[in-house]
Amino acid sequence: MHMFAVFSRSFLQNSGQIASVAPLPGIALATELLAIVITLCDNVPQNKSAARQLANRCKSMYQALEQYETADIPDRTDKYRDAVFRCLQNVRLKMTTWSKKSRLYMLLHQNEFETDINDCNAIISDCLSILLAATNLESLAWQQEDERWKRDLQESLDDDRRAFRKLLSSVTFVQHAQASTVMQNQTDMKKLLDMMQKGLAEGADSKEDHDRMASNLYDLLRLSNQLPPQIQLDSGEVEWTNRVPTGGCKNVDIYKGRYLKREDVTIKVIRTVRKDEETINRIRREIELWAKMHDIDKGRHIVPFYGFCTTDGVRLALISPWIAHGDALAYVKKHDRLVDYRKLIRGTAEGIGVLHSMVPPIIHGELKATKILIGDEGQPLLTDFALAKLEGNLITQSVGVSDAYRWCAPEMCSDTSTVSTKSDIYSFGMTILELLTHEKPYASIARGIRVIQKMEKGILPDRPSNPRVIERGLDDRMWQLLIACWSFDADKRPSIDDLLVTFR
Repeated sequence: MHMFAVFSRSFLQNSGQIASVAPLPGIALATELLAIVITLCDNVPQNKSAARQLANRCKSMYQALEQYETADIPDRTDKYRDAVFRCLQNVRLKMTTWSKKSRLYMLLHQNEFETDINDCNAIISDCLSILLAATNLESLAWQQEDERWKRDLQESLDDDRRAFRKLLSSVTFVQHAQASTVMQNQTDMKKLLDMMQKGLAEGADSKEDHDRMASNLYDLLRLSNQLPPQIQLDSGEVEWTNRVPTGGCKNVDIYKGRYLKREDVTIKVIRTVRKDEETINRIRREIELWAKMHDIDKGRHIVPFYGFCTTDGVRLALISPWIAHGDALAYVKKHDRLVDYRKLIRGTAEGIGVLHSMVPPIIHGELKATKILIGDEGQPLLTDFALAKLEGNLITQSVGVSDAYRWCAPEMCSDTSTVSTKSDIYSFGMTILELLTHEKPYASIARGIRVIQKMEKGILPDRPSNPRVIERGLDDRMWQLLIACWSFDADKRPSIDDLLVTFR
């Protein structure tokens, strides 16, 4: 029994018509199947252009079958009907699946849909080629027609991609995403965020659409508590508020910018870092570490880094949230009587604990009060723990002896410059002293070289006797803790876990 006859019997049985209607001829059955395919293509919720183009190709194939059936051809066979039937069946099965999906599902699975569309079109082309050869139509005309269909398909796919970008920039898109299951599926959420960021790079139809897409992306990043998937932010994610630095230091200029139209950010331009492949790869690795920590910390103790961008095509800039309260040293000086110093120190220790708990442990390497920012709720946030690596060693870069030695463990000041979790503990001890005194370590010593000479002799900072410093928390117990942190033998220093137990 031919395939058409088998399908005919099944179709009629399912329609409840087997008793009253005779089996349909093959061409009539193809007509019925074509109608189903056209309806399914019309019901696909998204990618409308490609679906309509596919329906039109099916019509063209059906018309070629009609020509074959009516042509004066000796020894006509059913194999061409079977070929058309199989092709229409294939399209029907695929479009049945897609017609039941949501717009958001099709957005997330756009590549799979396009693969199905291309596969269907390839099968139709093969079927048409066989049919037209059997009907003895001119091959050149067929080749030209097939090329036109391919161009039409590409244009349809491009139209659908533009429609998707329009969807991503719609005012109701975030609401649709929240109402769907995508918010509960981390893989789908990351895929959606990646699509939106790439949509910004590809460009929207208008500036208004681009800005709204950026705003939608920002909302979804906040709702999902994730960082942007693409860390190179050169697609309009970051805008400079002005080109005048708001601050900085020897190797860094700090500017204020706007992120995804919604949030003020810090643009930290590293003057000593050039834009080359090796540097970019190094930055990627550092920011990927930040992303892993953000998955654990969620911004409670560590300032998140959103990514990096280029400035003048040569220099690189790191992008992070704008922290209005500034660094911890400036904050305690301004709000001395309002600060809970014990809470501030404990919160800083918890941030160091996040770094040291990573596998392998992450070393801050340059801990001091100016590397601690103060969040909106007064909480300490560690920052810049990778910046020293990106700049190169700031101590060795500097002309003469850097003031950074005041916070550095003795082993960091040697020729081998050894860093470890224990060197962070030493620096943390100096940072506690700095926060409680409002002065840098060894404050009575003006020159950095004299600080090194003191350190080499094992001479620690003088114990402050100012009553206000003691009131802030530098009592006998705290002083003994600092002495333990400053042990010349790194192995004798407490771990961050030891300190956290003490601060509780």
